[in-house]
Amino acid sequence: MDVKAGQGRPHIGITRDGTQWKAIAFHPADAKFASLRTNIADPEDDSQRQTIIRAYALR
Repeated sequence: MDVKAGQGRPHIGITRDGTQWKAIAFHPADAKFASLRTNIADPEDDSQRQTIIRAYALR
């Protein structure tokens, strides 16, 4: 997963607990919105890429 917020690049921590994934992003203080991008693939070479621009607002 990629997260972009403002001009800087946030720190992203991704963990897995069984079948669930959790991502925590720390954003630059001056960022207003964050965009998300995911890339997934399976062993059969099926893949998907998704980008969400302005996925959420930051305060």
